[in-house]
Amino acid sequence: MSNEDVNTPLLKSQYNHINHLDGRLDEVTANVRTVEGKFQGLEGKFQGLEGKFDLLQAEVNGRLDAL
Repeated sequence: MSNEDVNTPLLKSQYNHINHLDGRLDEVTANVRTVEGKFQGLEGKFQGLEGKFDLLQAEVNGRLDAL
């Protein structure tokens, strides 16, 4: 085989490999976005929980002060 005969399948193989990796990168990017969204949702839930604890603490402190 000549160099030209070898280069064609080699380049095609590299091109296919790059396309496959590009597809996988798209999948990973989508998964990261999903995880980021879930963490943002969790952050919101924790902030809501923190607010409830603040209210509870204020209520307990108010009752203790009334004693």
